[in-house]
Amino acid sequence: MPDRSDITYFGAGPALLPTTVLETAAKSLVNYNDTGLGLAEHSHRSELATKIVEEAKADLASYLDIPDDYEVLFMQGGGSGEFSATVYNLVNVWVERRRQRILQEAGIGAGKEISEDVILTELRKAVEQDLKIDYLVTGSWSLKASQEAARLVGPEYVNIVADGRKTNDGKFGKIPDEKDWKLSKNAAMVYYCDNETVDGVEFPSFPKALEPVGEDGPIVVADMSSNILSRRIPIKNFSLIFFGAQKNLGSTGITVVIIKKSLLPPAVGTPAPSLMRKLGLPVGPIVLSYETIAKNKSLYNTLSIFDVYIAGQVLKKALATFADKVDGQQILAEKKSKLIYAALDAHPESYKVVPDKSSRSRMNICFRVTHGDSIDAAEKLFLKQATEKGLTGLKGHRSKSSQIPFKELIASSQYPKAMALQTKSRDEVNAWLHAFHHAADSLTTTTLPKFYTEDATLNFANNEPLVGLSNIIYVSTLLYSFIHSDLKHIFTRVHKQFFNVAFPQLESMKHDVIDFDVVKDKIYMSCTITYVVKNDPKQEKFRIPAFGVFHLVPVSEQLGQKGEALLRRFDVYLDAQSVWGRMGEVTASRA
Repeated sequence: MPDRSDITYFGAGPALLPTTVLETAAKSLVNYNDTGLGLAEHSHRSELATKIVEEAKADLASYLDIPDDYEVLFMQGGGSGEFSATVYNLVNVWVERRRQRILQEAGIGAGKEISEDVILTELRKAVEQDLKIDYLVTGSWSLKASQEAARLVGPEYVNIVADGRKTNDGKFGKIPDEKDWKLSKNAAMVYYCDNETVDGVEFPSFPKALEPVGEDGPIVVADMSSNILSRRIPIKNFSLIFFGAQKNLGSTGITVVIIKKSLLPPAVGTPAPSLMRKLGLPVGPIVLSYETIAKNKSLYNTLSIFDVYIAGQVLKKALATFADKVDGQQILAEKKSKLIYAALDAHPESYKVVPDKSSRSRMNICFRVTHGDSIDAAEKLFLKQATEKGLTGLKGHRSKSSQIPFKELIASSQYPKAMALQTKSRDEVNAWLHAFHHAADSLTTTTLPKFYTEDATLNFANNEPLVGLSNIIYVSTLLYSFIHSDLKHIFTRVHKQFFNVAFPQLESMKHDVIDFDVVKDKIYMSCTITYVVKNDPKQEKFRIPAFGVFHLVPVSEQLGQKGEALLRRFDVYLDAQSVWGRMGEVTASRA
């Protein structure tokens, strides 16, 4: 049975959670803070629950630098629930603002009245002529959002600003050029999905066409379920951002809404349900009412406090991990995506990235496995072999194929496991091993540095580990002492800067690989090494069996071009006492 550490999970959502967060949450589920009750058993109206909710809000605001004129709400219903909630609430806001405008234009002030029938007539006219909800359709989720809006209010009120399929041969995979967008004037909202998980499409930055102009900018709504926490957001450009927690923030069960306070009471009222019915517009369920959730501090109905707690723990870990908060996570996310795209692009005969380069997602990489005559067969084999290597969750959405989602807050070292070696054929790995051994067998250190990271570790036989490239290669301080006793040579080494000192003691060295295997980010290799000691009058050949484990970290700018990778750790298992002993004998005879 595999251990958690043996598995690298790439599921898009529910996504991988940090192990330390899960361990903390597991304890709290049994006995939270020594209360004798598990967290899931405590009342959502308790002081304890309120504190958890408020801490999570504060940490989210800190991590993303959310301004004070925005409110954070914890809701339920997921992203799909927000497809409906945004329509209900923002159409309400549009109607109320238009009602206030009608009153203002009629000169109605304090103490004056106007017939409700007159207001209703004017509002009906405004709804019929001016009400529009704009959608940028760039993938499966934004398409679903637009379809839900059409279902709720009618297709006549829904404006498709742009459809990515129309500029990409009928398939999603590209964001239409902004100059071709057809934005409505004073739309109730302009919705877009910042990262389309299914289709691997992400907006590279905030759209210029949606940037606010003074106080009358568009009401921009973004679904950031699959890329929240991964990069800095110009929050002031948005009126509302929502995201399900299960992809980047925590576990399934809560949805987060970041909403501008100007869209909530007392800044704007809520039209009466009776008025909305007379206008032929939908009245939403109260659990999707932003006004109600805000007024009750996210605790109107029974909220899953345990899920909020997990989200809060993820945020605390993120804040502790990245001193520069979301900017640090952004650097990491971009580094990982560049690494994997480079590997896929380097093998066009085997992999085809689905989206256009202009809109490739940093969060989830959608690709097809095209090696061989059958894509289906190739992808089944790819997934089977990936699972055997502990790489799970690589299968894409049911409407697509393979993908590599990496939205979770986990160490970047896990991602090279997915692509660094899995994209390499056996011949390519063999070629890399040959190049590595050729560099060593040359008995010079000039080319060895390109194979090691600066902080690499060399574990050679039963000696103390050498840490750092300079200790492994550059400066020479290897000391020999020899003790002759009963014709037995005891060879003791205090070794630093290993190769620069060991190599001059050898006339030749030759590695012959017997076999190797690749598992995740490691190469396991058996070989024989033939040594001849320098100045040995016998020119005796010592043929030593050896086993090596190469722990690799790929180099993104070289990966797929030169086929090179860096060693972060190299473990060598062999018994070379006969060689060291002969070195000692030759040195002693020449003294």
